[in-house]
Amino acid sequence: MKKAGLPAPSKIRMKLFTLDSRLIIKKIGGLSGKDQDRLGKNLQIIMGLPDL
Repeated sequence: MKKAGLPAPSKIRMKLFTLDSRLIIKKIGGLSGKDQDRLGKNLQIIMGLPDL
């Protein structure tokens, strides 16, 4: 939680959409490297992409 800079524990919801960057007011946190890897692997599975 502290590593990500978020005020509370969070979960990733697998929802894919586009968002105009002008609508983003500020960045409130980020994913750890481990969480980024896990998210990437899950997106790969969902989208049916081959392993790299």
